[in-house]
Amino acid sequence: MRPEEKDKLFGYTKLSSREEICAGNIGSWLITYTAGLHGIDDNGFIIITRRAADDSSIPQFNSPEEEGFIQVTTDGDVILNVAFQEKYHIRPNRAAIIISVHDGSLKQGEKIFVDIGGIQENHPGYRIQSFPENKHRFLTFVDAYGTGEYVKVKSPTFKVVPGPADKYEVVAPSTVNTGDTFPLFIRAIDSYGNVTGKAKGIVEVINGDCFNLEEKELDLTEVDNGVLKIEDLAIDNTGIYYFKVKAEDNYYYSNPIVCDQGKRDNIFWGDMHGQTESTVGTGTVKEYFQFARNKGLLDFSAWQGNDFQVTSQLWADVKQNARNFNDPGNFLVFPGYEWSGTTPGGGDHNIYYLGDDEPIYRSSHAQIEDKSDIGTDRYPITELWKTFAGRDDVMVIPHVGGRHANLDYYNPDFINLIEVHSHHGTFEWFAHEALKRGLKVGFIAASDDHTGRPGMSFPTNRGSKDFVSFDVRGGLTAVYADKLTRKEVWQELKNRHCYGTSGTRIFLKVNCGQYLMGDQFETDEIPVIDVKAIGTEKIQEVILYRGQKCIFRYPAIEKNRSESERKKIKIEWSGVRVKSRNKKVNWRGRLNIINGKIINYRPFAFDRQDEGITRLSNQLLCWNSTTSGDPDGIILDLEINRQTKLAFHSSVINFEVLAGDIKDKPKCFKAGGVNCQVNISLVANNLKKQIEFNYEDDEIGPGDNPYWVKVVQADGHMAWSSPLFINYK
Repeated sequence: MRPEEKDKLFGYTKLSSREEICAGNIGSWLITYTAGLHGIDDNGFIIITRRAADDSSIPQFNSPEEEGFIQVTTDGDVILNVAFQEKYHIRPNRAAIIISVHDGSLKQGEKIFVDIGGIQENHPGYRIQSFPENKHRFLTFVDAYGTGEYVKVKSPTFKVVPGPADKYEVVAPSTVNTGDTFPLFIRAIDSYGNVTGKAKGIVEVINGDCFNLEEKELDLTEVDNGVLKIEDLAIDNTGIYYFKVKAEDNYYYSNPIVCDQGKRDNIFWGDMHGQTESTVGTGTVKEYFQFARNKGLLDFSAWQGNDFQVTSQLWADVKQNARNFNDPGNFLVFPGYEWSGTTPGGGDHNIYYLGDDEPIYRSSHAQIEDKSDIGTDRYPITELWKTFAGRDDVMVIPHVGGRHANLDYYNPDFINLIEVHSHHGTFEWFAHEALKRGLKVGFIAASDDHTGRPGMSFPTNRGSKDFVSFDVRGGLTAVYADKLTRKEVWQELKNRHCYGTSGTRIFLKVNCGQYLMGDQFETDEIPVIDVKAIGTEKIQEVILYRGQKCIFRYPAIEKNRSESERKKIKIEWSGVRVKSRNKKVNWRGRLNIINGKIINYRPFAFDRQDEGITRLSNQLLCWNSTTSGDPDGIILDLEINRQTKLAFHSSVINFEVLAGDIKDKPKCFKAGGVNCQVNISLVANNLKKQIEFNYEDDEIGPGDNPYWVKVVQADGHMAWSSPLFINYK
């Protein structure tokens, strides 16, 4: 049915204002629905929906003085009942304002007025989503007959744009050769993590001794897309460097740059997992890759839409965009999709192709009207393994999203890596489960972005009292490779020469002699593991694991400290409730210091703006916090004595511990769920950005021994190396 015919039969909506609004700002709109020829019968419906990723205000209808108030009226002779449900309609537009018609019918031309945020009154307004979108809409559907079948009607769009610059990020290559030229990027970020062109004033780039760059001032107002590029820089001497930038009286530092002479392996950064409006995210496929390249400043990327929504036309568009954006030496795109079968049949697996023109083998056609190619479906995932048998140009990466991948279906011919962090949370349990099963897999991280920001997916706002959107920043994958070509990066990912981070460009290298993270080898010599970690902030600890066991923690805290003194203590809670969709844990709670005093404190790794800690006294703190596997916590500077106790109370676990019993090795309090726990330990003083050590494991046992490293920065950001698989004879 043509759009104009649909408008005539079922009606249409108009919006009072289509002016752009800054992400996360308060606004108000009047939506006017005009009934079509069929009108709306008694017990018919109109619903106004929102996408799954939308973190705008939760609509409410009873409190005009509170955010999100919506008032619905009509010029028809009917009664309207109004409600909001988070899971009412069809994915991805499940959440809906539901307006039902009673005690009469709406005739053609009669109207329903939906006042969102109080455009006609002095109300607080309606907060729009925290991320930009070129075509945001209050998408409207009509059930004219009360049958439960909805028709989408015309719904005008408006633009959500980034807000003013709040801070700046400085991005440089992680590895360079002496004398080689490279670019430096400065990007302006608003308060919700969006790259913004609304920057003001002057940026001062401060020169280091070894840069061929004079100190200079650059006008940010001349940068439309929010990213300033400085080209043809070089470093003359080997070493570790950071660029320093001054903007609006604050200093910002780049990620670490490791400069070597004649080095072969470079670190390239990617985010290989995200979706767009054609599935469950926002924006177009073209916009997705434009952001990844121009604002995410990635070296490689991929698109991973849920297969049961990927039409043949969309798949053709994905492949064409992959061809268009793939630019060896500058920016790589790997074609792919997400095989999204139910967990009993395999669960979520990202499929990647080395070539451009490949078919899609879906888990189902669940949300695809055209069933003409349903014979290409492959379910369970073992059927996909049969189809791919003998191919070395297909890569499959299991991950945890809503569904989680089922490692019962692990196939070493295609699976070399698993995803341990994304926008959905941190999933170290997934890594531990894989190693417990003896799987030879490396670790990566990605965003699973739904907000049009691959490479820069920030946490979204709280959805309602009991529902939280994305808790954490999306991750990044670092891969060691000689050149930025598909073939080279592909092979090094297959070799597991890579690691994941929680979103920052931490430098990490783990070796055993000539072997790099991800390698597998045999030896009859006691292994010495070499670790080099360089943070974007000071590093709080580096943990070396053999399989699931922590065998070394750096830095060690000095021993034989007095029991009556000031102590710096870290309390960290983390974990997920279950492995599947409703995994988040609410840690709302408080800490009471008994026979002691809080000198100072700071939050650790809180991600969302609506989370935080409140100091009620020198003995009492309280907090709002949720975790999705990631840690939240507190760093405490305490005045203690022999009787000092810490009493931890939360909605998950309660306990007390003597301050004198807290040592450098974390004291762990298990709290159920999959891996819910609270760790309490001393914190080292004089933290550094650069940590380098080697560890000789004289307790190694015969057989396979996977060694891997976890880095934790003082700001809560983390990195996970792929394991070295050492078969000790």
